Amino acid sequence: MSSREVKVESWEDFRDLINEYNPRRIIYNIEKEAAGKQVAILSFVLQSGKARYVFTDSLAGDRLRETGIPLHTDELGNTRIRDEDVVRFVKSETSRRDAKIISYWTRAQGKERLASAGEILLGRLSDISQEQAGVESEIRDDYEALMNKARALLEED
Repeated sequence: MSSREVKVESWEDFRDLINEYNPRRIIYNIEKEAAGKQVAILSFVLQSGKARYVFTDSLAGDRLRETGIPLHTDELGNTRIRDEDVVRFVKSETSRRDAKIISYWTRAQGKERLASAGEILLGRLSDISQEQAGVESEIRDDYEALMNKARALLEED
């Protein structure tokens, strides 16, 4: 039997559900506009029993309307929400300090992010001279750790 989805109208109501159901995990997803450069919305998902509760927050200037989580803009004018801001906010607003607050990636998003991270790290490797063999080894270790973590995340699907 599939879960029914319940749209939650306010952050306060969603926070109350978190405190009531005491979930082990709270999932969030940051969605961008079609062009992919600007944050459009932040959604939270709480699975409990036979219902999946979803709260969606939208932009209001340089922060999100309900949660007040700030937007950050890079030098190219792209906006983003920092994962640590989301985690800090949820933990400060709820009684669930030990809950895992997890960014949801679709398999396609995960593969895209892995490919991008891998390209960056491999690019760094090619820029390193022979005298910096120790740094090269460290970067290779970072690359392997990133790939192992990403594989584990993708296997959770």
